[in-house]
Amino acid sequence: MIEVYMFRFDAKKDILRYYKPYEFKDIYFTTLKEMFEEIKKQDPYFEFDNTTHVKISNICVNINENIQNIISHFGKSITIEPLSTLRVYKDLKINDDDFMAHFDKFSPFCDKEDFEFYKSLQWLYYASPLRAYKDDYIAESAFVFVNEMIKKYPQKQKEFLKIINNCENGIYHHIDISKYIFNDVLNVENIIHTLKQRLKESSLYLEIKPPHITSSNFIHQNEKECLSTEKKDFKHKLNDFNIAVYSQKKDDIFKFTKMLGAKNINFDMDKFPDISNILSLEPQMAYNIAGDIMLDAIDNGADFMVVNDEISFYLFDTCSKKLQAQTNREFGNFYVLSLKELYEICFGDNIPNSIKTHKLKVWLI
Repeated sequence: MIEVYMFRFDAKKDILRYYKPYEFKDIYFTTLKEMFEEIKKQDPYFEFDNTTHVKISNICVNINENIQNIISHFGKSITIEPLSTLRVYKDLKINDDDFMAHFDKFSPFCDKEDFEFYKSLQWLYYASPLRAYKDDYIAESAFVFVNEMIKKYPQKQKEFLKIINNCENGIYHHIDISKYIFNDVLNVENIIHTLKQRLKESSLYLEIKPPHITSSNFIHQNEKECLSTEKKDFKHKLNDFNIAVYSQKKDDIFKFTKMLGAKNINFDMDKFPDISNILSLEPQMAYNIAGDIMLDAIDNGADFMVVNDEISFYLFDTCSKKLQAQTNREFGNFYVLSLKELYEICFGDNIPNSIKTHKLKVWLI
């Protein structure tokens, strides 16, 4: 059995979107597309014409994906949305004029076949969570397109690279979207790496200064030592605490916090990629993103959040006043700990001195 909650909206008559439930006791279809066709038989007003991809839990999924693979990854209760809920006009159908407009930059160097290839990348334009914060972002669809065009027209490499080589809405805004694509057959992150190498070889690459971090009291740690699950001589356990983690090593840290007796809290934005490049390029956007991450953790019941890199600690703790002002919300008793601080609190003889300098008061001790 599979339960499906399908996004429904008709811009001509609906004021609010809603999610219509469908239940299939027997799974006799093999792909998402076949399931949509079955829903269409039951509900003739449902529309998904020309849709190639949808989002499940904010992850882009091809509608030709095997349904068993989807169940294995997302479970037997799934919520399906269009690529952009802001640009939808009927169910899973969206207005993609913003995506199409970016082709104007490439059109002087392309033919009709190239245009058709560009259109096939529409889904990728809406894959990055950065789009919610920067609507003029040229996006990964452009980067994949440029990579292919350089292969086809090597003599035009410089012209294509110049289009994406800018600090306003180009390749330097890219954040890792591998967690936002289900079964990434394009290997998008490899393509980005290749393009940056091409830019460097062409002497076009723009060196982005690392973010200027001030008043960060982050303590660097030996991750192997901190994340060891062999040590059992706790000085303090965390049985009554709900812990959120924002880190590329979330799963490893969760194993550690579970060993300490804590309840691990998952939240939608905990997979948001590293935004150190955004902090360098557009600090205000970085504060917007960081504020939303904090509120998502708080609203999902976390008592505090653990991070294991200096930039995250700087954004969430050192800049916490800015984040509260930006989100128009107080963070209450919520606070942030580095992985090393959590380790020292639970295993050490003394409370780390860095705790006293936190901007958000630490209530654990």
